[in-house]
Amino acid sequence: MAAFHKDGRDTATPEALVSLLLKIWRTEALSPAGTAMLPDFMHRCETGRQRLEGGLPRGTRVAHETGTLRPNVANGIGIIELPGGAGHVIVAVLIKETAQHLRAQERAIAAISRAAYDNFESTAGRTN
Repeated sequence: MAAFHKDGRDTATPEALVSLLLKIWRTEALSPAGTAMLPDFMHRCETGRQRLEGGLPRGTRVAHETGTLRPNVANGIGIIELPGGAGHVIVAVLIKETAQHLRAQERAIAAISRAAYDNFESTAGRTN
């Protein structure tokens, strides 16, 4: 495990993942076919539904992917659709090196996702 953490080739930051998803969403990162395919693939993701989707209102569409390296690494990234066509929120939560059980990590990811959703849902459509 120590060798894994020292190897920088398989790492990312939440900011980099959000930037990548935004570029994909804006069709700036993939071919048109890839741009159409990836969000569909992410919408059909069956793993980790208790993470980003876990605290959201039932029926909220989320295109997401998860990553887990037991026992102390859990991740969730995705694009959350706001209700009524009000827009989208991109969320990336990466948890590592924690003593918390996987279920506690999943609850934390769900809480962060819900906080982002609530913040942007309550301000959607407003201009300052």
